[in-house]
Amino acid sequence: MNYQEIEENLFQEKALLRMVADDLGYPWDFPYFTNDNLVFFEKELQNLARKIREYWIDKGIDAVKYMYKSPDKYKSYYTHSGSEVKYGYERCLEPDFLEERIHEDYSEWTGFTLLFSSAMSSITTILNMVNKVLKKKMVNGCFIGGYFESYNLLNNYNTFGTKIDIINDSSHLIKEKVEELDFYILEPVKYNLELDITDLEGLLDKLNKMESNKAVFLIIDITLLGNSFDKQSILNALFGKENILVFFVKSGIKLDQYGFEFANCGMLSMYASIEQYNLVQKLEEYLKSFRATTGVGISGKDLSLLDFPSFGKDKVHSEKILYNTYVLAKELKLENDFIFQHIAHPTYKSELSYAKSPMVFLRVNTSEESDCKFIIDYIREKIKEFDLSIEVGNSFGFRQTRVEYIKTLEKEPKFIIKIAPGCYRGLIFYKIIDTINYISKFHSLSELKRKLKVNIF
Repeated sequence: MNYQEIEENLFQEKALLRMVADDLGYPWDFPYFTNDNLVFFEKELQNLARKIREYWIDKGIDAVKYMYKSPDKYKSYYTHSGSEVKYGYERCLEPDFLEERIHEDYSEWTGFTLLFSSAMSSITTILNMVNKVLKKKMVNGCFIGGYFESYNLLNNYNTFGTKIDIINDSSHLIKEKVEELDFYILEPVKYNLELDITDLEGLLDKLNKMESNKAVFLIIDITLLGNSFDKQSILNALFGKENILVFFVKSGIKLDQYGFEFANCGMLSMYASIEQYNLVQKLEEYLKSFRATTGVGISGKDLSLLDFPSFGKDKVHSEKILYNTYVLAKELKLENDFIFQHIAHPTYKSELSYAKSPMVFLRVNTSEESDCKFIIDYIREKIKEFDLSIEVGNSFGFRQTRVEYIKTLEKEPKFIIKIAPGCYRGLIFYKIIDTINYISKFHSLSELKRKLKVNIF
């Protein structure tokens, strides 16, 4: 364990937290101490992050606690940051000021950004719009990805005049089906147990060569990559294709809120050739109307919590998370495949710029859930040796590293250890690496348990 590198990382996190505190108006109060105690240093960083989060949530909610769902029309309401919340009924709230602030403009393209209650609700709204615009008996599309919620949502849509093929191999799509489809929903890095890569370049090349001028809707879910994903490269590849409408969607709770999970949020950014300006305006109005009618927008409380300067624009947090996960994947050295069959991370498969992930999956060679519980408990105990603790839970993008195990819903389930690094590489981060590498030296968990029992007695 390289303690000098750990110390440097902790100082970087301290500097980043100072920037976060300034962004959120938190009065800086990090204690002064000598840096010879890394355990104390990491604990204080955790405590400071918790205090900053609680401070912002208290201030954000306190500012709008007087708001009714149906407000007094003669009263004005403001977020903690001082932005006026204009609405006649909360279900119809339109956070225009925030959407305009976070929208990114690109030369020769016109577009807009809208906020929703979740990424799933933004995809649902797009699909409804596609059906409305095309006015076809059967709308044909495909999904290239792995996120289970997307899979369930799109599978259900197959009963509503929409045929959505679930495609595992994007090369098959490029060869066979690209001319037939009205829309594409894809994840650059698939949220499946292998974290597979989608061939974006091949698909974009095929779309560019389409002879038909029919409308095509390209929906790219960048939740795993956040603002680190290069949207400009996609738009450059489709320059001059007036019939292709591009939508970038993502969960705004993962990599856009400093790892603090202030509020649920989905983000949708649409782009089309500048010649389609009038059409884009109409589509924006339709999406807003559907959002208001179905109540899939954000609430006044969410708006107040998301109204801070860097929301939706910061790239530092996502880039830190993705880089630390890359380091994790490189540092894990499995001695054999008796306990862990293999490690899943995009860098093992590709050198593409978007071959990144905020997590690493380790396939456990077992059919017993108790084995995974043992591994998680063993990691926790090893970290306790530093007088530190690790959070066990799902999702990713937090300031601290998290672990959990996943049991798939198959007749013969697979078991996965998921490690989701935080935005700094401290003692906990490297202790996880040492522990996983140590476990992998054994031929079975029973052998490890026997060794632990001998050491105890």
